[in-house]
Amino acid sequence: EKLLQDLKEELLAASEHVNLEINISNALEIYGDQTMVVQVFLNLMGNAVKYSSHTLAAKVNVDCEDIGDSIQYSITDNGIGIKASDYEKIFDLFTRSQEAVEYEGTGVGLSIVKKIMEKHEGRVWIASEGKEGSTFHVAFKKQEYIAELSMQKD
Repeated sequence: EKLLQDLKEELLAASEHVNLEINISNALEIYGDQTMVVQVFLNLMGNAVKYSSHTLAAKVNVDCEDIGDSIQYSITDNGIGIKASDYEKIFDLFTRSQEAVEYEGTGVGLSIVKKIMEKHEGRVWIASEGKEGSTFHVAFKKQEYIAELSMQKD
């Protein structure tokens, strides 16, 4: 939870958006390389802030739940949204959605998130309501399931 609170403070301080609200609820512990985990949340929360910046009251919600073998975080914004036809390709290197072209960016962040999640035996996916914002989900395997997976690979 401290990691998310620190990122929240960093994003609020760096944001030029006057009316930005970032809510974090029910943070659960995840296991992984701390630098990589920070990168995942920095990219997803940073994108949520960036692509909500056109709204008068930008909102970013970070929710968490235990889903059995994984801990799932959902980062939801009220930004520009992403068309369903772009869901898969936005995770490709140097690829951005059509809605994102008017915003600064390189198309690298989500591909980094995908690679990090794969390295952690997890996954990332998106749900979006067109122009109503987006929700990015990341599911990190619990430590006992990671240990079980590595034993199966031996």
